[in-house]
Amino acid sequence: MQPAAVRSRARLCSAEALPYRYNFSQLVKDAPPTGRPRDAQGTTAPLSEKGNSVHRILAVGDIHQSPNLDQIEAAIDRVNPDITVFIGDYFDSFVYDHHDHVRRTAFWLKEGLQREDRIYLLGNHDLPYAFPHLTTCPGWTAEKHRVVRTVLEDSDWRKFQLSYSPNTSWLFTHAGISRRLVPPGQSNVPLWFTTECEIGMSYLSAGRPHWIFQGGTRRGENRIGGPLWCSLTEFEPVEELNQVFGHTPANRDQPLIRQMIGRDSVNFCIDACCPDGVKRVLLLEEGVPTEISI
Repeated sequence: MQPAAVRSRARLCSAEALPYRYNFSQLVKDAPPTGRPRDAQGTTAPLSEKGNSVHRILAVGDIHQSPNLDQIEAAIDRVNPDITVFIGDYFDSFVYDHHDHVRRTAFWLKEGLQREDRIYLLGNHDLPYAFPHLTTCPGWTAEKHRVVRTVLEDSDWRKFQLSYSPNTSWLFTHAGISRRLVPPGQSNVPLWFTTECEIGMSYLSAGRPHWIFQGGTRRGENRIGGPLWCSLTEFEPVEELNQVFGHTPANRDQPLIRQMIGRDSVNFCIDACCPDGVKRVLLLEEGVPTEISI
């Protein structure tokens, strides 16, 4: 049963408590957070300020130039989390794809990137705008690229991250990291993955391939995509690691936020972007996941 404060806030936010509970005080293993928040200059924030004090995390899935950015912001204000993590894929809508939608999304990102209580992860649809030499993603056009780059400069793109972990038991990425991509015997996957992200970004800047950016079956490249391309059908839970990611939209007969239970883990796919905007987000409060309607 949820604490009274959580139940009260759930009613205010049109929230639905999910039937899985995790105690953050038990999950934290005295390891430092990885993929830590950055300040407005892109500098990693001190752990004492933005790590061990994180108890309420709001995760927002794929945006895709959503027309309801104002409602998303209103939901964040209502919930008032310690950290808001955006899972990535801010651009390339197949419904709202006029240059005005692209420009509005870019300015929304630029403003949000200045906030210390927000984490913006990169999605596969964002990479071609950040790194023009990459293979393009469906929906990318040269015209939209010019619009995005007139707003978001290199200094803005450097504030994006590939992952975020408040402790060693939770990992936020764009598409999830599948078990088969984790080396056997790896005891601290978030810490290992943070190092891999740093290596991957250096490779990316040099135009070199890295497994983090590898495509999966949908691109006809590999059986399992990397954490920016892994489809839900390719995903296998990692033992003792809870993950939150997006990338794979729900089918019509599926809930917008889907849960996958692994061995000692629970995983959430939160790509809840619909034709008329993002409809659901996920709150983790002291390990209690709560689904919130926008």
